[in-house]
Amino acid sequence: MQRPLVMAVVAFIFGIILAQRVNLSLGLVALLAVMFLLAVVAGYRRGWRFTTWLILGCFLAVGLFWATMAVERNRSALGDWLQTHLVLTGVVAEEPQVYANRVAYTLRAQEVRQESRYRELNEKVQVVVYAPRTFSQKGAGGRQERGSEDLSGERRPLPGGDGDRELTPWGAPLYRYGDVLQVQGQLELPSTRRNPGEFDYRSYLARRGIFTRMQVDNPGSLQRVGRRLGNPVVAVSLAAKSRVVALVDRALPAEQAGVLLALLFGDKERLEKGEVERFRALGVMHVFAVSGLHVGFLLFFMMEVAGLARLSKRATGALVLAGLVFYAGATGFTASVVRAALMAALGIGAYLWDRDRDFYTALALAAMVLLLVNPFALFDTGFQLSFVATWGLVYLYPLLGGLLAFLPAWRRYLVVPLAAQVALLPLTAYYFNQISLAALAANLSIVPVVGVVVVLGLVVVMLVIFLPPVAAILVQGVGAIVQVLLAGTQFMADFPGIALPVRTPHPWETLSYYTFLVIAREVWQRRSDPWWQTFFQRRRYLLAGVAAAWIMALSLVPYMGQRDILQVTFLDVGQGSAVYIRTPGGRDLLVDGGGRPVTGGSGFDVGEDIVVPYLIRRGVKKLDVVLSSHPDTDHLQGLFAVLRQIPATMVVTPPPEYFNGGYQEFLDLASLRRARHVVARRGNTITLGREAVLEVLAPAVDFSGTRSDDNNGSLVVKLTYRGTSFLLTGDVELEGMEDMLELGHGLQSTVLAVPHHGSRYGLHGEFLAAVAPSAAVIQVGEGNSFGHPAPDIIRYWEERGVPVYRTDSHGAITFWSDGQKWWAETVIRE
Repeated sequence: MQRPLVMAVVAFIFGIILAQRVNLSLGLVALLAVMFLLAVVAGYRRGWRFTTWLILGCFLAVGLFWATMAVERNRSALGDWLQTHLVLTGVVAEEPQVYANRVAYTLRAQEVRQESRYRELNEKVQVVVYAPRTFSQKGAGGRQERGSEDLSGERRPLPGGDGDRELTPWGAPLYRYGDVLQVQGQLELPSTRRNPGEFDYRSYLARRGIFTRMQVDNPGSLQRVGRRLGNPVVAVSLAAKSRVVALVDRALPAEQAGVLLALLFGDKERLEKGEVERFRALGVMHVFAVSGLHVGFLLFFMMEVAGLARLSKRATGALVLAGLVFYAGATGFTASVVRAALMAALGIGAYLWDRDRDFYTALALAAMVLLLVNPFALFDTGFQLSFVATWGLVYLYPLLGGLLAFLPAWRRYLVVPLAAQVALLPLTAYYFNQISLAALAANLSIVPVVGVVVVLGLVVVMLVIFLPPVAAILVQGVGAIVQVLLAGTQFMADFPGIALPVRTPHPWETLSYYTFLVIAREVWQRRSDPWWQTFFQRRRYLLAGVAAAWIMALSLVPYMGQRDILQVTFLDVGQGSAVYIRTPGGRDLLVDGGGRPVTGGSGFDVGEDIVVPYLIRRGVKKLDVVLSSHPDTDHLQGLFAVLRQIPATMVVTPPPEYFNGGYQEFLDLASLRRARHVVARRGNTITLGREAVLEVLAPAVDFSGTRSDDNNGSLVVKLTYRGTSFLLTGDVELEGMEDMLELGHGLQSTVLAVPHHGSRYGLHGEFLAAVAPSAAVIQVGEGNSFGHPAPDIIRYWEERGVPVYRTDSHGAITFWSDGQKWWAETVIRE
């Protein structure tokens, strides 16, 4: 078997993936692994021809066992302590993440206490400490959206003689790795994915062994009660890094300091939102993920130092290995830097012992080490991007270099970033829904500057330990180079259309893409083989046809059976409403866009951060209809971001008597974006093709003197597709429902969006009986302050046996229908 370790690691990875797809007991999986092991031994003894396959099966079973055991081992011991006020004592296990209005600590919890209850444990817990007066700021529907992900404040020494202590941007003590902390608060589960395709923070933390978190709004609830050394390598690395961070923060403006520290140590929380978007649009966000690029610069720097010091081969190897360990510790031992450091260490080993080094074996070994430590690192974005990019650099270089052979010798500088971009294309589309059209030019111009910054930054790291005054002077020069880098990225990012938004690719499309890459590369590699030339000449058309048919079949699999299906998705936008519709004819509609009922300084925008990303993931290039039911903020505000970023053919609103200042601003934006404005009343219809029709049922009269004229004037629409219908009611209240009773049987619908988020003002028995739905949906914010949904509303539907879907409990709810049958899927499954 060629490169046996590579094949074994691939089988091990498939075992981990299988563990995520099936639910088998640990005993059964262990038995399976032992059976494969015994089969391998028997195969070797008896000389079976298929022993190689048994070995691969054994590694697959071991991967399955290892991942299953990790699941069993990582179960939280704090499940019965959730939603209770307690006192927790633990050691800071990682470098804290400092943001503008909060600090996130990872504690290795040692004990918890609650009155007479007490438990010793050894489990990671995330503790988030918020700056005063920000904890009460709520995002949409009760979400705690407490600030942008940038750090604008300086870290300052704590006055009073303790020079090693630092302060947060708002002046509270900042604790460090090894500090023993005691904190009072309430344990809760981390937030999870609430809309299709969103980032799942709970799963992300679980892969790091963190299953619970505590939010603290009073810094006084957290105090240091002791100190432990912890891992000496990590402690020394972080202590040295802390000195560098303090120097950089003192010497440079916040923007330059944030970028420099992100480039050196991967501290992306120091970046402002605009900087992240700019670097991502240019396709160079990878420069902040400390990986092979940075380790390469580190190797260059360490080898130069060793050369200047005239160190022996072994002393050089020892210096480089020590530098790799220090750097990995300072960056938090992330998957990308550990992968790069392991491969570099293998290269140093080959250099010391004069051995040949096989790239693919080294890459497989690095992956195996990381997966043995944490098998679920396989599902982390950083792990996947790092390994796939590294694989692409070497595997695709011959193919791309050959295809670009007509270019001069400098083409090799073009091929390297091109190979990485080509290898990462599906993953970039999947995780970021964006492809940079300027990635090649940006990498060619920006990466060399980054190299200079990183190398000089490493010099600063060394000087800050031995010659702090010199380091303080040098860091000013590095800051100037960083400013040039920022100016360059700003200039390039200002060009229109450099970032292309793309939908989330289907797994079958990703498989098709990599199948094509492998076929193209292998054919290219064998083009000079006489046997292959003869075989290809005779069957080239057949081979091309089979390859094209295979790739096309894989690409079309996701779309099979979807032609005649209606999709209606009730998005979870907190305490608000947003409904996305895709008709069988391929029309895209959006009814309302959610919004923030309470303003705050968090920078969170429902339209920008929830609705628009969802539409991009769905591949919506243009909205055929944007319908605004009424001008309330929790329905209208998100539509501003939608119109700014996604073209719309038609904007539909209620009559002008229900307009307000916000509505006029919305209509001005619609006019600027060249969307046709349509005022709708009862009796209007919009034909959507393929037997799908949108009917306007209200308003028919002008309301005046009701509890809320705006709510009663909501556009109420009925979407009908063959024998299935959806009634979307906005915030209509009792008077509005009373007016619609004259429609009689025309109100009957399969699915009802319960009026006004389940408010008690939406309980009109005669109206609801006329609708007689098979399912009810309540779009409501988790923990909202309005008391929605009202208990009487829930009781009404329970008494009639109608299933109720709630966005606060289920997340987004998607209904599909073929026109006769319907079925639903929720993001959060009970």
